[in-house]
Amino acid sequence: QTLMKDQFGNYVVQKVLQTCDDKHLEMILSSIKVHLNELKNYTYGKHIVARVEKLIITGENRVRMASKPCRCQQAAKCADADADSS
Repeated sequence: QTLMKDQFGNYVVQKVLQTCDDKHLEMILSSIKVHLNELKNYTYGKHIVARVEKLIITGENRVRMASKPCRCQQAAKCADADADSS
């Protein structure tokens, strides 16, 4: 928590969030989320809050995109179905 509020330490935390693998990212984010409200009260903590919120949003978008087939895949399936019915 001290590192996240520190003038220079917050950059270390941000870099860790940026470079770690998904497994560790999940673990680190869950540890940071507990402190988000308190971090909003600190100038340098706000940088961490912004980074975490961005990661949460992009993570949700990534999950959403992975669950949706893309239009080109849908078009190919439709074309295959049309060809099969002919």
